[in-house]
Amino acid sequence: LANIHTGDRSLLLCISDFLQPAGSFLGLDGVILLAFLLGIPANEIVLPVAVTAYLGSSALSDYGSLTDLHALLTANGWHIRTAVCFLIFMLFHSPCATTLLTVYKETGSKKLTFAAFLLPVGIGVLICSVLSVCLP
Repeated sequence: LANIHTGDRSLLLCISDFLQPAGSFLGLDGVILLAFLLGIPANEIVLPVAVTAYLGSSALSDYGSLTDLHALLTANGWHIRTAVCFLIFMLFHSPCATTLLTVYKETGSKKLTFAAFLLPVGIGVLICSVLSVCLP
């Protein structure tokens, strides 16, 4: 998505702009929400995808140090509320695709697999939406 451009912007940034209102509702932003969606195949890529989008890079990027990461996140509007909501949503978001496939193989039920996806996401959305209102 970072390598496909529409005009002067990458598709990654266009989609994150589209997701910005939903991200704001959750105390996050569109980049973070898109990173969580793209992280469904493997949850460990959520932060590298967000860093890539914030840097405007066309490949997964890393940060040199925690100081660099702090500077990058604060430059992109992160504050205490964003960090808390990110951590809460990291705890309560969908299982990775492998886990969902395992649930389906063990139960044979699409309904239970969907419930295994929806239950943590619903809890995360609920907690983050409440926190986004309560935290300054």
